[in-house]
Parts: sequence; structure tokens; C-alpha cells
Amino acid sequence: MSYLVDRHTQILFRTASVICNDGRRRPIVADPRAEFVVLALAGTKKRFPVSWDRIYRLALERGDSEGTHGDRQAGHLLLRTASCIYQTGRARPILVEPRPHDLLVALSGTAGTKHAVSWERVYWMGRELDAINARFEENALKAQSNHELQHRLRLRKTAHRSRKISAVT
Repeated sequence: MSYLVDRHTQILFRTASVICNDGRRRPIVADPRAEFVVLALAGTKKRFPVSWDRIYRLALERGDSEGTHGDRQAGHLLLRTASCIYQTGRARPILVEPRPHDLLVALSGTAGTKHAVSWERVYWMGRELDAINARFEENALKAQSNHELQHRLRLRKTAHRSRKISAVT
């Protein structure tokens, strides 16, 4: 007999932004979660997680902003994330509004100013972060194997010294 332990709802956004991968045009698929968004190209298995605060900072540096009247408009889905930005001594949650070509990002309680960032920029930032993490892990493995090699050499030297001492006595 089987039973359902947990039921989770998953929201996937298939955006209108398209990126060429291996000669094929593929739309970006976004899976928003509480602390980050997971981006992928449709039909591929590679996923790139990007935190909401990185996306907010990317939107701020770009400088495109839209003034809106309040936190909610008719027909728009606002997602309240678990990530917060500290501003004027308060932790303000990041609000996100996914749209077909871009993503609107705002802080809760900041007079409705939203900053836009394109899905392509977020995707390429995720790929760049993934490449940096891969290089970091590769360097960590090299350092670990180098450390293990040095440890083995030390063990050989101490074993060689102990053999000399036992041969003398």
C-alpha cells in the first residue's frame, strides 16, 4: 500500500525570451522558488540557480524602473520571496513579477518602484556563476589531491626513517 507523503505545487514560467543553444532556438523556462529561481532552456537538462538578491542587484545596476500604483495591479502575479534586502534599517522582502520578456523586481513597502531585468541577462548571469563554481570546485579538487600527495610523501619519508632506525639497532 502506498500513500502520498507531501504534495508540492510547482510553478514553471515558459518565457518569450529565446536563446540559441547548439544551433536551436530554445525558450527560457523559469522555476521560481522562495530564495532563488532555477533557469533552464526548454529541452535541456542543465539548470542554473540564481538568487533573488543577485537578480535585484542586477536590475538596480541596469537602471530601468517603472513607477506603479501600489504593490498589486490587476492581472499581474506578484511573488513574495524569502530573500530580503536591508534598507533604511529594515529587512524588506523582494517582490517579483515575472513577465514574458522580462522580470520586474521591487522591495516591499518602497512606494511601488519596480526595476526591470531581462530573462536573457538573468540566464547568462546564472551560466557565468555556474562556470565560476565549476572552476572553484576543480581548483578545490586539485588542492585536495595535492594535499593528499604531500601527505603520502610525508608518510613514505617517516616509514623510510623508521626502517633506517630499526636497521641500525
